[in-house]
Amino acid sequence: MNVVEVEDFTMHLAGDEFRRPVLDGVSVQVRAGRCLGIVGESGSGKSLLAKALLGSTPAGAATSGRISIAGTEIHDVDRRAVAAVRSRIAGIVFQDPRSSVNPLHPIGDFLTESVVRSGTLTRAAARARAIELLETMRLPDPEQLLRRYPDELSGGMLQRVVIAAAMMPAPEVLICDEATTALDVTTQAEIVQLLQRLQSETGVAIVFVTHDLDLAGELCDELCVLYAGQVQEYGPAERVLASPRHPYTAALLASIPRVTDLPARRLPVIPGVVLPLTATAVGCRFADRCSQVGPACELPSIPLVESPERAVRCVKESA
Repeated sequence: MNVVEVEDFTMHLAGDEFRRPVLDGVSVQVRAGRCLGIVGESGSGKSLLAKALLGSTPAGAATSGRISIAGTEIHDVDRRAVAAVRSRIAGIVFQDPRSSVNPLHPIGDFLTESVVRSGTLTRAAARARAIELLETMRLPDPEQLLRRYPDELSGGMLQRVVIAAAMMPAPEVLICDEATTALDVTTQAEIVQLLQRLQSETGVAIVFVTHDLDLAGELCDELCVLYAGQVQEYGPAERVLASPRHPYTAALLASIPRVTDLPARRLPVIPGVVLPLTATAVGCRFADRCSQVGPACELPSIPLVESPERAVRCVKESA
């Protein structure tokens, strides 16, 4: 069963200067107990897609297509239904944990206030749930931690608290928007292990937004490679990373430094920048940065070619 369903979702930002959609015909699915990684450079539309899953779009933005979370249609529905999704069905974890907490309130209030006010849990049940989740997050002395304030915790500890807060109502979907970017490598690995444990024990579906393909490969079952608002490659994470079929995916992987690299090796880079929103979108959006570009890449529209193994938006696949 698909807990998350996105079908042909398109978003245009308000303003005459914006010519191309910020998201263009995106379709993805996530089943219960599975993890979908959404990867790409800054400006690809990753975070906008993550927020759209919770019904949050920029002011004045025009959308089309369909988003469903646990059977609830997110867009063009009653605002109370969307609020119910946010409070009970889906949780979100952002990049900077300190931006998610009130420094004047203790950790206990941060964890319990939302579920108590929404009527999801009684105050006593919320406190017991908070202690249970802090133990799951492998944080020491949970009862004492409830009385501590955010500035008393390290970034890694606080991010675990934020993940615990997102899991308080036992959601069916957990959205992690660059949730490990601000952490050191060791703490990143620990957070990924904790997410894997949550996934295994609770069956929660995870949407993991990141620019780190190696990290996505450790956690994710499927990968969606976004570029300039379009899906460029989509399929099983292991296959996408082992044998990328889109030049953009291959370029992202080639630009990752490896411990086995020789000291004199020059790290490959992708020239140029992501197609700006002010540009007209015609043909392949990666063409001006692609080393394999050809005349066919200038076709008015490049289709997403689907096969049993994966989907790829490249003229090489449709030839």
